[in-house]
Amino acid sequence: RVFTAALESMARQPRLPSDMTTTPLHKTFVACLVKFKEATATALLDAVVTWALKKRPGDDAAQRRDVHRWTLAFGLINHVATTLGAVGVFVYPTVAPLITDVLQHYCKAATDAQPASAHFVRKSARREGDNTGADGSDDERRGGDQSKRLHVHVTEALDAAFVLVRSMAEAVQANTSDALGDATTAPAELVPYFAGTDVFGSWAPALSKQLSNSSYLADDRATYAERTESAVIPAICQWFGSLRSPKLWSRAQAQIVAFIRHREAIVRQMAIRCLRRIYEQGGQELASMMLAEVLPQVAEATEDASDAVVEEARLFCDDLSKLTGQDVLNAMTA
Repeated sequence: RVFTAALESMARQPRLPSDMTTTPLHKTFVACLVKFKEATATALLDAVVTWALKKRPGDDAAQRRDVHRWTLAFGLINHVATTLGAVGVFVYPTVAPLITDVLQHYCKAATDAQPASAHFVRKSARREGDNTGADGSDDERRGGDQSKRLHVHVTEALDAAFVLVRSMAEAVQANTSDALGDATTAPAELVPYFAGTDVFGSWAPALSKQLSNSSYLADDRATYAERTESAVIPAICQWFGSLRSPKLWSRAQAQIVAFIRHREAIVRQMAIRCLRRIYEQGGQELASMMLAEVLPQVAEATEDASDAVVEEARLFCDDLSKLTGQDVLNAMTA
């Protein structure tokens, strides 16, 4: 209760606190966590997750506080993950629902309909009796401003989530590497956390769909493409590498490849760039196992209506040619 009360006081502020404010709380939390046995430590983190997931009805300020709770919880959990490393993997099943819920809920292409939150804010403003013109234009403008501010907070939460996913995947990968060495297939008792059947089924769509999140990933600080390159793709690559299973690599790759046919050209381009980064990371070993499954879609992308997509696909082909020692593009078009 002490920790959730402290976090709640931070969440109620108009803006999130600085690292200088949150770091002492994070360190104290971890210091307490390591003194407990696994069951008690898990219960402590579960209390934080329950606090963060609980939706409080209300106006746009209440929505902002909900989003702040997620961001603060992600920051705290990330400190746990980076401090404990592989030792802290036991808490991941407890914190996973919070992360996947936020990633799934806040994912929208820019061409989709306007988020419901903006509509809610406009209705709220009219209900409160604000002065408006006959056409409601002041309400529309105010609602749009409030929706934009909420959008910024959501983007901050997503940024924190991607950082946390990377930290978790790094710990899983280090833990698995120590146990398995260079083996690519884990025995049942050493299956990495993200490779568990139910775990993979919840994480794979939550992460891969963020490649199409051209609405929430764009704000005043970065474009969709910039944030995808700097935050989303590194998180997906780290997660992908932690799976240590050719079967799951194939399934994960298929979900990413699906976005090569997305209606937005920039999403198609970023999907191909994500694959480029994955193959850069996996090298010849990954290419020898997975290349045949991705080549047809890459060949199709070289004839895309968007020049940017075509260029990205050709760069990917060049990368693959260097990996395999063969001219991949000519081989595909022959």
